Amino acid sequence: MVKTSDDRLQARFAALVEEGDALLSFRGGSKLVHDTERASCLAWMLSAVNLLEVVMPAGNRHLAEALRLLPKADAVIYSETLSSIFGIFKSATAEWSHGLVHSLEFHYVGLAFEQFLEHAARLNAEHKKMEAAVLASAVLEDTIKKLFRVHFPSAEDPVTLDSQISRLKTTGLFTKVKAERLRAFAALRNQAFHAQWDGFDEKDVEQMIEGLQEILETHLVPGDAG
Repeated sequence: MVKTSDDRLQARFAALVEEGDALLSFRGGSKLVHDTERASCLAWMLSAVNLLEVVMPAGNRHLAEALRLLPKADAVIYSETLSSIFGIFKSATAEWSHGLVHSLEFHYVGLAFEQFLEHAARLNAEHKKMEAAVLASAVLEDTIKKLFRVHFPSAEDPVTLDSQISRLKTTGLFTKVKAERLRAFAALRNQAFHAQWDGFDEKDVEQMIEGLQEILETHLVPGDAG
């Protein structure tokens, strides 16, 4: 069975937790990391913090604290620093294992997209369908891409939105009716991006905005609807 990107990251988290635990157990009660242990301890801290930089969104508390504590490569390494970074890393591993990192990232991205759609709705109400369609289309494209990467983390992105929608439908994420609506939105997106303004009207844009708001509420910001 081929491991997905998430599987590989989970395995790397587990391996670093095991390695960090072994380093701390071996050290005993010494306050300083001695020269004979320095290389392995420094390598572990750099690997642990690097993994946090890879998987954690900007502003994440675990990442910020680990970066703050990470000593320079030529500095004295204290056991307390090693232990603190290990504690932060174990906490981050638990958050990752329970899917909370993805959930928080989706939550805030979804809220930003909702604001974009609110702006698009105002533009459309002001009879500025072109501007509204372009903004809503950008939300559509990025939303589908994010959902696709979560459900198919090891796959290359298909060339078209229609292909991504079809793949997502196979997971049961979308019903047949909702997938067809999304394909219609993708067609409107193509018209907007190619300045084919006569291909749709304000009602079409309104339906697209409403449909995308439903997608966001269902899949990106659960619990915020209503």
